[in-house]
Amino acid sequence: MNIALITANYGGYMEPQPLPHGLDVPDFVVTDGPLCTVPGWVTLPCVPRPGLHPRKMSRLPKLAPFSFLPSGYDAAVWIDASITLTDPEFPIWAVEHLGSNKHLAAARHPDRDCIYTEVEAAAGLTKLAYDAETMRAQVDTYQKASHHKHAGLWAMTVLAWRNSLVTESLGLDVWRQVFQWSDLDQLALPFVLPHYEGVLADLPLNITNNPYFIWKNRTDQ
Repeated sequence: MNIALITANYGGYMEPQPLPHGLDVPDFVVTDGPLCTVPGWVTLPCVPRPGLHPRKMSRLPKLAPFSFLPSGYDAAVWIDASITLTDPEFPIWAVEHLGSNKHLAAARHPDRDCIYTEVEAAAGLTKLAYDAETMRAQVDTYQKASHHKHAGLWAMTVLAWRNSLVTESLGLDVWRQVFQWSDLDQLALPFVLPHYEGVLADLPLNITNNPYFIWKNRTDQ
């Protein structure tokens, strides 16, 4: 299986981290800025969108990676630019959890299982300057559409995608929610998932403490 690693850096927000020795998959960074200077990363230039916040724009290659990657990849592993891989086998490990019939693999949120508690936690992250009013309007809309409490919450920091029509549809449906509402994509995925029963596999890891990568929590910067 041909696997690609992909991340993004829009608006000069954050360059990707150095790659571990022995990583044996191609590594791409989507950017609207200069060529990436971190060794090992191949730059995929994209057109700037001045009307959209760079953080929101970075969600598009995260949710639709095969629209940005060169052709020929069977799977893609997304990592946020804040992730430092410590195990070069991580992309292969993550894709293995897709098995034969899953289209997306993601880790459960380490602290919460519900968008209704997540939105209040995110609203308090003043360093990240999330739009609390928009987020609350978003989850209020989801509640009126009968989204249940404790219906699951996934950390969108690392994702494994299968290259398929299901993936394309799921990713774009989540992107439409992100585009319409907040860039906090972990609010959108649980709302969209019931329309895609059985496509998601859990990655069995805690994003804050695992042997595969180190996550630079931006709220601590």
